[in-house]
Amino acid sequence: MTDKRSLAVLAVFLLLNLCIVIYLRDSIPAVAGLYPDLPATAHWFHVHDAWLLYVLTPLIVTAAIVTLLAPGMLIILATDAAASIGELLLKGFGVSYVLHFLTTTAAKTLLSGPLDPGHFIALLSATLALSYGLLVMRARGMPGLFRLFTDPHDRAQLYWLFAIPFLFIIPLLPVIFWQDLNADGFEALEIGRSLSTTVIPVFPTPAGTMGLGIGMVTMSYPIHWFIMLFGPVEASTRLPMVLFTVVLFAGLMASVEFKSRRRMRPLEQAALLLGVAGYVTAMSFNSGYDNYFTDMSSPAAYETLTILLITACCYSLWVGAGRWFLLFSLLGFLARPTILLIIVLLGAGIWIT
Repeated sequence: MTDKRSLAVLAVFLLLNLCIVIYLRDSIPAVAGLYPDLPATAHWFHVHDAWLLYVLTPLIVTAAIVTLLAPGMLIILATDAAASIGELLLKGFGVSYVLHFLTTTAAKTLLSGPLDPGHFIALLSATLALSYGLLVMRARGMPGLFRLFTDPHDRAQLYWLFAIPFLFIIPLLPVIFWQDLNADGFEALEIGRSLSTTVIPVFPTPAGTMGLGIGMVTMSYPIHWFIMLFGPVEASTRLPMVLFTVVLFAGLMASVEFKSRRRMRPLEQAALLLGVAGYVTAMSFNSGYDNYFTDMSSPAAYETLTILLITACCYSLWVGAGRWFLLFSLLGFLARPTILLIIVLLGAGIWIT
């Protein structure tokens, strides 16, 4: 496949995902309102709304994840800074995070009122267009930028990454959409909502400020992204965990294959995904101070983001990418200060060995 054809296919793919997000995003709050008082004895699967629940909903979430991560991934592609699909996702997540922070901060500084969904989607579309434009300009003088997508192993990894939102959302849909928020989940929702008017998240306490020792700063921004796309519903605090799981799985594949003599086989990738699924299940149903008041939004999503950033830190250190190591270390510290312990242990291990 030539670069011109690849660019055309990529443009259609990105535009399709953006259109799905823009024109079908109201389906997510509609799903949240289908069964607001679902009893504990209710059926887990609902055949009557199967098309909306088990096809359209994961499709919209997948499109949202692609649209949110695409700007960073396009820039990494344009700069030829990734050696594998897993590395592309890890670095793309880091760049996209910084881009969305900068664009929304600039908008909140210039706008007279709060940042609303219309402004956010306009910023997201502009960022996506500019990133794609950079890739087009780079592709003219640097052929072979799409080599990652020509290898069958890399394409197989992409298929797994697209499948994760469906495998995640369909079995856990009642937990994501119809479970009431616990105290931690409500706190996560309010922190995310505060970013419509502030640059730094505001903690729902009389003091209002979030100390660096608390963490949770890094997590607040992805929650805000999903609130801007789908509204302040419970699912907006839990869907970031789907995003983190996709990037985490990519990072784990990159770490496993680093300096390996061969690529992971499909059965090995499936085994790795099964392990991640076990982790997601355990965290979704047993990740709170009280087992009867667990919530996927907190601490499950916070801990998943922390694990993702630890994985990114370790991988960046192993491949000798010092700047990426510093970026992910900073994001990790603002997510959970305990990442400092990981960095100290990494340093000790390097010194000893």
